[in-house]
Amino acid sequence: MKLMKLMVVLVIIFISAIKSVASESDVEWSDSSTYTLSWDNSKISKEDYTIRLFDFDGEGSVSLKIQYKNKTDIALLSENQTIEYFNNKIKISAGQITNKHDLSKGNIPFGMWPCCPKAEITVWIAAQKKPEISVRISTDKDSYKLTDYITATVNVSNDGDAGLYRTNLSVDVDGLNLIKGRKKRDLDMIPKDAEVSETFSLKFPIPPNKTSFTITAHANGFDRDGVLYNASTSKTISLTTSLKVQKSITKETLWKNKTYVTVRVENTLDYPIYSIHLKDSIPNNFELQNNTTLIRTFDLAPGESKSFSYWMIAQRPGIYEEGDIPTAVATWTQWNETKSAYSNTPSTTVHGPFIVIEKTIDPSIVYVGEYTNVTIKIENIGDVPARVRVEDEILYDVSYYVSGNLTFSDRIIPHEPTSFSYTIGMITDGEIELPAPKVTFENKAYEGLYNPYDTILPRIKVLTPPSSMQKLTSTSISEKTEISGNQTKKPSLLDILSATPWIEGALPLIMFLVAIIIFIIANIFNKKE
Repeated sequence: MKLMKLMVVLVIIFISAIKSVASESDVEWSDSSTYTLSWDNSKISKEDYTIRLFDFDGEGSVSLKIQYKNKTDIALLSENQTIEYFNNKIKISAGQITNKHDLSKGNIPFGMWPCCPKAEITVWIAAQKKPEISVRISTDKDSYKLTDYITATVNVSNDGDAGLYRTNLSVDVDGLNLIKGRKKRDLDMIPKDAEVSETFSLKFPIPPNKTSFTITAHANGFDRDGVLYNASTSKTISLTTSLKVQKSITKETLWKNKTYVTVRVENTLDYPIYSIHLKDSIPNNFELQNNTTLIRTFDLAPGESKSFSYWMIAQRPGIYEEGDIPTAVATWTQWNETKSAYSNTPSTTVHGPFIVIEKTIDPSIVYVGEYTNVTIKIENIGDVPARVRVEDEILYDVSYYVSGNLTFSDRIIPHEPTSFSYTIGMITDGEIELPAPKVTFENKAYEGLYNPYDTILPRIKVLTPPSSMQKLTSTSISEKTEISGNQTKKPSLLDILSATPWIEGALPLIMFLVAIIIFIIANIFNKKE
């Protein structure tokens, strides 16, 4: 019987020893708690664990029953012994345990043994460390020629705090030809802060069915508790387009000066390309010079390049950004498929003035005989000042001048708009579009830097007045204007006074002088009689 008990004790100690061998590298322990167990205090709890006193052997050891989520384990501890349980999730260390041999040493007061044995234990709960899996793909280049070898390396890393077990790697090469490497591999265990790599040698299929290929890698593994961890990544490589098209343009020029363009086409492959069709386009507001052709057909040997140049002149100044300059396009046939390559879109600046006119009216709807105000806004949207003269025109067959300025002359600073205005009266009904003003430059070299078709022209709607107004309107108009065929209006006294306001102040003096002259003439006639 004693032998049987001894065997049981040895088995328990053996099992506990096996559990204690488990690596502590995967475990991070919480703060400890110390308890004293006795028959009066036989159960303690810590988090999800319950520890019950099972028995004392009287020899300085204690047996415990540990429960965790419907699972039970038996622990046998001696003084100063530490053992881990439940796969390293709880650690118990024994302190002082009642021993009958201590009676003779006087360490236990008389009368305390054997009724009240005690065991002091310290408990730690594990904060389980976890692995962290990641995958990385690297290639020696991002773009390859058709005949190049592609070298790709897949790295599987464990960046966590615990080991990664039963790790597997699978790689998809997206139709590339596998020359060297394994698409599937068992990596087994990857310790923390370690990585495993697999190197591949690949080639493009001939003929290729696309110009870009995506290599994808997926890896997975488990932690000590059987929890699955996954990671995936991908890397796209491209097949060179065979042709490289570059376009350059004069960075800055003055209006009416030449703007030069060069298009360069290079065969970047190691075999010839035949019947390359290159087409370029002229941007808006430019004119091609010397009747140069912008369409060419040619062949290129491996590594060969050809350049074509032409020049053009801008019709108006401005900043022509990348989107304003068209791309040059090269097309060719390869493996019975039409291929294309596009150039970059450079930018250029053409310096000079450019005048834009905006003409507005207020109000835009009037009755016959009523007035409307005409405003001419002038702006230089170029980058060089220019002195201009602006003359507007009145349509005398449908309107007449009332007041204001019809001409303007001054130096226009870029992006500093100015304006002038005048008033006209309307004499016929209908919808009328006012004409564009005439713009001339003091510097005749700038002639053409105003396009009347760019001018915003207003339309005025002239209505027939109600019957109650017609007689008054007709009388008013006849007093203010006389129109016969295509003849211009004869100015009235009111018009003269409006145009020359100084006359109004001098009129009394003039009338006084006229009266004196008449008086003198009358006296002369009286004397003769």
